[in-house]
Amino acid sequence: GPVALTLGESLQWVDSQGQPLLDETRQIRTYWTKTVRLLDLDLTLSPSSAAILFGDTKEGGPLAARVASPLEGKRGGTIENAHGGRREAETWGKRAPWVDYSGDVEGEKLGVAIFDHPSNPRYPTYWHARDYGLFALNPFGQQGFDKNQPESHWTLEAGKSIHFLWRVVIHPGDSEAAHIADLYKQYTK
Repeated sequence: GPVALTLGESLQWVDSQGQPLLDETRQIRTYWTKTVRLLDLDLTLSPSSAAILFGDTKEGGPLAARVASPLEGKRGGTIENAHGGRREAETWGKRAPWVDYSGDVEGEKLGVAIFDHPSNPRYPTYWHARDYGLFALNPFGQQGFDKNQPESHWTLEAGKSIHFLWRVVIHPGDSEAAHIADLYKQYTK
């Protein structure tokens, strides 16, 4: 339609021998307005046959973005989380409902935020937010981000599933000018 698009996918995660591990059902909805672009992800993971172990690691995560070079923290961009943490030192490995990356691209202030929905397992999630432009949410890591936490592997039993909701917001300005905190509140409703 004129303001939204919905895509549905059924995917299968396989091991190095091609054996099915996980079945994934994904819905992606995009919305656009005069000022922001929204991308909603609705993801369900179910073991294909046997239980699946998600290790406690900082690596990976089910949703990640790599920002344009001018937005990178090491090039003058700003990383900010919902708790006011700024730059990699205050956002990497921290739990927060959202993280925003913003900076100047060809003279225009732009940003990208990712929202973690309160209904998600292990909300608020840990963030792998780096000055080199990577930011990923990772509900599976715990001790991988915070050595003071106990190691916490996550087993998804056969016949069970886990469900996640996330939103990506592409916006003009920084997090304050784009009212990211308000957009997050609207998202959670």
